[in-house]
Amino acid sequence: MTNDRWIDLSHPLVSGMPIYPGDPEYQARVVSQDTENGFLVHDVSLGLHSGTHVDGPSHALTNALTIEKLPIDRFVGEANVIRVMPIGKIIHTNDLDALYAELKAPTPRLLISTTHAKNWGKDTYFAASLEFENDFPDWAKARRLELIGADLPTFSFRGNSALLCHQALFQRGILLLENLTNLDKLASRVFLVACPLKFQGLEASPVRAIAKNNFE
Repeated sequence: MTNDRWIDLSHPLVSGMPIYPGDPEYQARVVSQDTENGFLVHDVSLGLHSGTHVDGPSHALTNALTIEKLPIDRFVGEANVIRVMPIGKIIHTNDLDALYAELKAPTPRLLISTTHAKNWGKDTYFAASLEFENDFPDWAKARRLELIGADLPTFSFRGNSALLCHQALFQRGILLLENLTNLDKLASRVFLVACPLKFQGLEASPVRAIAKNNFE
């Protein structure tokens, strides 16, 4: 990889965009528009898990940290990128481990590229999302990971158990970055910026995730 420009890892927020089943739809409307004497102003309504976003611990745990209380440096800094080929719908921990072992300089942030982002806008993006094995949270904790991102709509154990997977990862101090794209354009080590908005008392936030391959 020789591209030294910032690479956008975020899906656009737009009317009609893919939304996790059961979540609120994204809506934007003009509140004020006066091209001669005023400003253009929009009102936006969306769920906090729309598009590319960060999940914080309070998304799945009671009495857990909300999004504004998370250290901002968790979302900014060097990150590793690994490309895994799932078998069926399953991302096997042994495959992750083999790829992770090849990294020359492990960091607390890991981006997992699965090519599932190619299904964005299709029914299969949600209906046929990939799943992790049950030992994935322990594997991640053993490698001292603090933030994991993927080109997936959610983190789920095999058998479609997203809640248990989120709880296990949050209990191990790991934050989640979901609905990423363009991970195939990244080198094995990048500089990542994916800061959440400072929503007080809330559990998640959309982000504009970007990364740079050559940053030294």
